[in-house]
Amino acid sequence: MRQRRQLAAIMFTDMIGYTAMMSRDEVLAGRLRQRHREVIRLRHEQYFGDIIQYFGDGTLSIFNSTVDAVQCAIDIQLDLRKDPIVPLRIGLHFGELVREEEDVFGSAVNIASRLESFAVEGAILTSQKVRAELSNQPDFHFNSLGTFQLKNVPQPMQIFAVSNDGILVPDPKELDGKGKRIEDNPVKTALPNLPLPPITGKSGVIVNDLLIDLICENLAEYSKDLDDELNKEDLDIPSIKREIVDVFPTPIGEQLRVLFTRSNDSRRPDEMEYFSVGRLQQLVSTYNTTLQFINFILLSQLWDEKYKNENLKLSEEQLAVCKKFYKTSIENFNELDHANLINSISNVFKENNISFFLDELKSFNLNNGKDEELDSSYQYIKNLQIELNQGDIDAEQVETKCLDAEEKLGILLKRIAFLVQYKLVTIKNIELVKSRHESVRYRHNQITLNRALTVATTGVTEVGIDFDNFADNKSVIFLKRDNNEIIGYLNLTPFIIDENALNGNQSSKIYLFIYYMNDAYHYQFMNNPSDQPLVINKKFYPQIKNQFDRFWAKIFSQEPDFVKQLEKDKGGSRFSRKR
Repeated sequence: MRQRRQLAAIMFTDMIGYTAMMSRDEVLAGRLRQRHREVIRLRHEQYFGDIIQYFGDGTLSIFNSTVDAVQCAIDIQLDLRKDPIVPLRIGLHFGELVREEEDVFGSAVNIASRLESFAVEGAILTSQKVRAELSNQPDFHFNSLGTFQLKNVPQPMQIFAVSNDGILVPDPKELDGKGKRIEDNPVKTALPNLPLPPITGKSGVIVNDLLIDLICENLAEYSKDLDDELNKEDLDIPSIKREIVDVFPTPIGEQLRVLFTRSNDSRRPDEMEYFSVGRLQQLVSTYNTTLQFINFILLSQLWDEKYKNENLKLSEEQLAVCKKFYKTSIENFNELDHANLINSISNVFKENNISFFLDELKSFNLNNGKDEELDSSYQYIKNLQIELNQGDIDAEQVETKCLDAEEKLGILLKRIAFLVQYKLVTIKNIELVKSRHESVRYRHNQITLNRALTVATTGVTEVGIDFDNFADNKSVIFLKRDNNEIIGYLNLTPFIIDENALNGNQSSKIYLFIYYMNDAYHYQFMNNPSDQPLVINKKFYPQIKNQFDRFWAKIFSQEPDFVKQLEKDKGGSRFSRKR
């Protein structure tokens, strides 16, 4: 067989978690693999790449131009970060390979494969040779991740991560592949884009350290993974942050994820990395979203209790508080008094001897003189929000206020650490499972929302979870379960909705109710609150509007407008008269 040697840029790609996807949903896994291959094919045609081999969940390809190879890798990752997301990692090396008909081999191919093994979802790892080939190309940016001893590669090698916008740069301590890291700090080079150390303020405190210190022990009581991280001799801060984000239900966890943001470009640190007004606003937003989530829990249970007991009455004062929530507008939804609503609904349960769905909420007292520390934190955040709305923050006060707000948020999150015991899920679909001579069972196709960005965005559903009973379909719910039995659940829809469940899509797109206006309910996209609100009315997702209308009708003991209209419209036909 004829062999020839050539210099080339070598690319390996690999879908992360493909085997696990196959075990959960073969159809979905096949669809994502096909999307991966289609994007790979189109981008290689665009950048003149030669695909040597398709693996089950990966590819090997070569390029004559290193510029083309890196740009192709960037475009592939950007394409596959769009819905439906394909979790992909890429490794790139430049060197001499041996080509034999439709096959390639040699040490350069081996190095590219090793680099790919260290990559994480959304990342592109390269060798120093690739970085050197692009040293005069200002459009490409790299971060040094340190020096590694790659398996079956004699000499240690420095690994770089492409850090262009939209490309994930992993923390060096998180890298785990075929080889090992052999130094504690990245090699110092003349590159313009090395990662910055954490930014320390005038106080000597690093952002988020106070918050983490306040809440980590309480959360570790319920999370073995976080407990294990805290037991390590050398703390892995990115892993600790990730565990804190993931243990909370998604609406809270996503707010914390924003607070923990770290920029991939050291020349442009994210404003969450230092004491800024933007960070101050996010601390307030996280506090308010946490209280909003608790309100949704209590209101959801109130609806269930009113359904079970028509004689359950709310006082005029309690109804007035509920009405204020119902009539919240675009102008004042950020100023809603969450404490007042939480206390009012809690009092309804206590006055009527109703057990709380979450037992721990019975002792959650806010702004009523029973928990001085928590009351103080709530009042501080309310006053801070007024100052922010008025633009009345002095630059010299920002750091102090950020630290105070971290402390106040930590106090709240400590009090509601119990939430991490419960699983927030979207029920996508429920199937009946019945074999001859066997009792019927209910298969729930669902997505766990406590880890939304690592599970839901890949479109992976937990298919095949069978129970002897069932929950509500196409809804966001809190689930209590024991083996194959659902021992309790609370439906949080229509306060929280998963638009993709309503559309029949596999991934999740979570929205939180924010205000009511013009006979329509407005929802905020959880992952990007700056997006235009989702408006739900008689034409757009009318089933959700009907749910919300029925909720208010039950609370205020009156029929909603759309039911009255149905009655009014009954008339001429025999069908409508007899119905």
